[in-house]
Parts: sequence; C-alpha cells; structure tokens
Amino acid sequence: MPLTTLPQRHTFVHFSPEVVPLQRNSTCPPDFAPLTRTDSDMRAASSMICDSNIVPLSALPQPANCNSDMPPLKSHPCKLVERRPYELVATLHELQDACEALMEGNDRLGIDLEGFHLGRNGRLGLVQVARESEGPVYLIDVIALELAGSKEILQTVLKQIFEDCPKEKLLFDVRADAAALYHQYGVRLTNVRDLQILYASSTAYGPPEQYLNGKVMQNLPGIERTIDALEISPDDKDWLSSTKNAGRAAMRSAEGADGAIWLKRPLDTALLQYAANDVNVLFSIFEKWKTWMPQVDLATLSNMRVAAQEREVQPSWKVRLVNMRNPIATADTGIAQQWLSRRGRWRVLLENGPIEVEEKNLEFVAAHQDASRDFPLPMERRSIIVNGIGSEVPLGCLQTYFQKFGKILYGHEEGQSAIIVFAEASSASAAIEATDHFPIGSSNVPVEVDWITPAQKFVPLYLPMKPQEDNSGNKRFLGEIKSLNHGKGQGFIACPQILRISGFDVFITLPRIEKHFRVGQEVDFRVTYYNGKPQAHDIRTRDLEERFKGTIKAFWPYQGWGCIEGTEVMNQFGQEVYFTAKDTIISGSSHALEVGTTVSFKVCLDGMAYGIAGTPLAKDVKIETLSQERFSGRIKSVRQNFSFIECLETSKKFGRDIYLPPMEGLQEGMHVSFKVNFNAKGPQAVDVKQKS
Repeated sequence: MPLTTLPQRHTFVHFSPEVVPLQRNSTCPPDFAPLTRTDSDMRAASSMICDSNIVPLSALPQPANCNSDMPPLKSHPCKLVERRPYELVATLHELQDACEALMEGNDRLGIDLEGFHLGRNGRLGLVQVARESEGPVYLIDVIALELAGSKEILQTVLKQIFEDCPKEKLLFDVRADAAALYHQYGVRLTNVRDLQILYASSTAYGPPEQYLNGKVMQNLPGIERTIDALEISPDDKDWLSSTKNAGRAAMRSAEGADGAIWLKRPLDTALLQYAANDVNVLFSIFEKWKTWMPQVDLATLSNMRVAAQEREVQPSWKVRLVNMRNPIATADTGIAQQWLSRRGRWRVLLENGPIEVEEKNLEFVAAHQDASRDFPLPMERRSIIVNGIGSEVPLGCLQTYFQKFGKILYGHEEGQSAIIVFAEASSASAAIEATDHFPIGSSNVPVEVDWITPAQKFVPLYLPMKPQEDNSGNKRFLGEIKSLNHGKGQGFIACPQILRISGFDVFITLPRIEKHFRVGQEVDFRVTYYNGKPQAHDIRTRDLEERFKGTIKAFWPYQGWGCIEGTEVMNQFGQEVYFTAKDTIISGSSHALEVGTTVSFKVCLDGMAYGIAGTPLAKDVKIETLSQERFSGRIKSVRQNFSFIECLETSKKFGRDIYLPPMEGLQEGMHVSFKVNFNAKGPQAVDVKQKS
C-alpha cells in the first residue's frame, strides 16, 4: 500500500555498516526518541551534517512538537547589524562607478528589489546592492535611468552584476526578484543563496513521522520573523524597527495600489532608508545561520528556485489552456494544482472541475505566492518511499539493495512499504531515476520507488521525475480481451501496465476487432493515446507455445528471481522479462543460474498465472548454454550407467555433486577437468578431460 499517512507505531532502523534485519511491529527504539533541543546540540548536529558524516537520527535535534507555528529558533546573538549609508544611483556615471565598486573583491553581495507588483508582469522601481566587506548600499534608481534613455545600458550593467559576476549573492525570498529580472530585463540570477531557504531549513526539525506526513515547516517564515530571531542588540533592534515603521508609514500615505509608490519620483528619504535596511540585515542573517545547512544544498535549492521562475507553470499559478484539441477548452483558465509524474501531465483546476494537461498546452497568466513552502527541505531531498516489498524481507535486504546508490542514514519500514533516507540528495535522485528495480523479499513484483509523499509536490521543479513509461507506440504490451461488442464495433483490453500508467483499460475500435477475437483471449498490441486515453492498434493473438531466447541479466538466488534480456525480448516486449527459479528446468538448483547464461522460454500474460501486475513473466525456462568455465574435481564414484564428480567449487555453486554420463576408462579417485551443462535432471559434466 502506498504510504501516505503513518500509524502511531513505527519501526525505525539505523543502518550500520553491518547488515541488520528489519524488525516489524515494534515501537520506536530509545535512540530515536525526541530530544530536548539545546543550543550546543543544534550546533553539533549542524556541524556533523555540514561535514557530510553519516549520523544516526538520534544525533539530530527533534523537538516533540514541530510545526509551522513553532517559535523562532533561539541561539547565540549574531554580530551587530551594520548601519551602512546608502548611495542613490540615478545617472550613467554613478551607475558605472557603482558597478566597478561592486565587482571588486571576492566577497558576497546582498541584493533586494522594490517595485510595483514585483514579478514577471510587474514594474521594477529600485535595485539595492551592497558588498559584504565594505562600501555603502547602492540604490540603483531604475525609473530615473530609464527616463534618461539608458535602459539598454542599465540592462547590460544588471547582467554584469547579477548574471556574469561569480560572487555569491544573498537574497531573501528570491522568487519575485528573479522573475522581474528575467522577464523584464533578460537577466538570470546566478550563484544565489536564498536566506529564506536557509532560515526555514535551520528551524525545520522534528521526529521522522512529522517529515513523512509533511508536518514540518509547512509555512515559510517572512523577513520580519527572521529578523526577530537574529537576537540583535536592543539598540540595533530599535533602529531597524523605527526605520521600517517610517518606511511603512510613507507607503501607507501614498495613493494607488500596493507598491505603486516605488514608481514615483522623487522617493522619500524614509523609503530609501527602508530599502537600504533590507540589504543591511542580509549579511547578519547569513552570518548567523550559515553553518546550519550544507552550502552545496543551499546553493542547489536557491538556484533551482531561481530557475523555477522562468517556467510557465508552477503549483498554485493561474494558467491558460492553449493549442488544445478540444476547442471548447481553448480559452479556459484555471489553477495548476499538481504535477502528475506518472502521466507526465499537470492537474489543472477549471471552473467545471479538474483536467490533466501536458505542460506544452499551458500558458502563464499570473503567479500566486502565499506562505506555503514551495521547496523541499534537505531531509525530503534525501528520502524515498519504496512500495511493493515482500512480506518477508531477507536479512539486510533493503540496505544491500539500496546501498548501491549511496550511503544510507536510516530507514523506516511499515507493511509492504519502506522509507529510505540517504546521506546525499544525489543518491536519492539516482534511486528515483533508476529503471531496473527488482523484487525485494517474497514479492514477485518489482518494487516501486518514489519520493516520499510530502516531497512529491516539488516534482519536477526541484526534484527529478521518475522515468516515464514508453508511451510512444513502439513498445508492445500484453493484455486480455475484457469485453467485445461486435454490434458497436468496440471493446476493451485489460492490461495492468496501461492501467497503472493511464488509469484506463485499452479501447479497441471497429477496424481492429477481428472475428476470431473472443473475451478472455490473450493478445499483444501497441498503444496510442487520444485525449489521454489509450487505444490499441497492431493487435495480435499470442501463440502461447512460442519460445524466445535471451540471456540472464540479473539473478538473486535467495529470492529466486531474475530477469532476461535480449534482442528478441526487447523487440517483442520492449523491456526485460522476469522469471522465477521454479519455472526453470533446474528447479531446486537455482544457484546454477548465472548472469550471461543463454536461456529459452515462453512468456505468460502478466497478471494471469502469477498475479504480477505490469511485467511479462517467463515460464518453462530452459538453459541453452553456460559460460565456458572449466572446473577441477575428483571422480567420487563409478557405476554401470553413471558416475559422480566431487568438486568443492561446484558444490558451493550448485549444491550437489556433478552427474557424469557413462564413459570409458573412469576410475574412482581420478582427477579430471570439466565444464557444466544442464538437462532436465540438473547439472552434468561435459568435455571431461583427465588431468595429468
């Protein structure tokens, strides 16, 4: 079952270097109990995370009640807020001087923007920039420079500072600023550090079940709450408060919509100081919380947030449907709700209900930004959910399987689902993007890997999508005719793969319904989609006795499962074919199956013989040839019609002595070399040679 909500009793397992079993139906062990958060604990935990060490969950601070309304994090006081003077830049000469001063050195830049409805469709009025180490806050008067006919020069300078300059750039909530620069001036912010992400991540601590249920940091902290958490001196706090209040009073006294005052000239002194202070506090915010999040994670999320503003669609944005086949819906507008990774479509809420639409058929209308968190937390970027695990997981099976993607911090297991948390976000992404997952435990179905439920809403803006099924029409699918109506010339094919992809059975139309088709008949076919619904074409009845050839790509002896690949397999089914050891002619000796072994087999319709959904299954598997490996052994016994060879290596591999057909000159104790082949009775020696 997909794990969307968790019960009260959980199993949390910390993966150590040793393989450990997953224990079911037990309460949370003591080392995962919530801890009292202290300043020293938090700094120590952050240091361990920044050093990329693998730490157990108990090393992370976990307040018992962690939600969006938790009080700001209390820590040591930060350095004083620097009361930098500001310098208004309203002429080309002043702009050139400011640009040269800002480009000097290797220190960081603090940046903020003001304007009317700031964003892609608004109007930029003022740009505030300062160096971390020295100098004033430069207030670049965009309106004055444009009125002087210097828009092209202004665009060039903004590009030099914000896009070409390699310095780290500190902003708080970069979304509107990035959208305004990109869509109004063609400037793409680079090397950004979004301090809203930094502060939000520093306060986002809680027990694992809160992360898994999406209850950690649901709403974003604003700049005012972040400044309150700085714990600056009373004198600095009064100074910031007074200048902020003076700026707000000036804005309230202005006529027009919110932000329109930033387009009027001249600007009031209170507004200029208000704008300058927005940059003054950025360096103090960064200095206080910079060690609470690995800088590589902060940079990655910040620059993803910038890139997201260039897209046409984001969750909660108002969009318009364009180039739709259905002309009735062409002019409709709605709200983009969620990206459906399995189908490669957006769910858009229209007035008459939701509809699923490809991104190419959506056009931006208006951005909507509320207090809801729009980016994944570091924990969410490292966590995946695994569905379809067998009821009996072998010793350390989850760790053994998933550690190939990277180091694992810990896991949570509940029923047929599990949560795996990696040490690195790249490891979780690799597991998500893998296309060759296999069954785990006693299950016959390949496991399904996805992001944990609260992180799925951040796909594809911040997290990579799962590989999409091949819906191009080239792949062949297996199915069973579910219903036929010769009078109407239509019918349906039941196919678990297509049902999983689209949510529909496959439709058959009149030209494709042959007279010899009947309900319950197995067929293979190709698929095309019309208005998101699958239709079958090139339908063929299946010869159930047809045999295919391929080679074993992978095999897990303890699970008794593997998969077969080959040209015939890919041409016919478009994917590997799974098999069980019990379906081979060497049942009971599954250790004999090796990667690279050539086999022949039949294929049964998925979901019929073995209850497997979405995967062709090989049956009556026969080994054709094995590798040319030679073994050495000793004739153990000689009988009239057969003999046996004793060999330590083959005993470990096959679990038995090797059968030897009648041969002349055989003597007990004779040392021989041989190859191994198989017949219906199991492994037997071939090409036997006496060793001198």
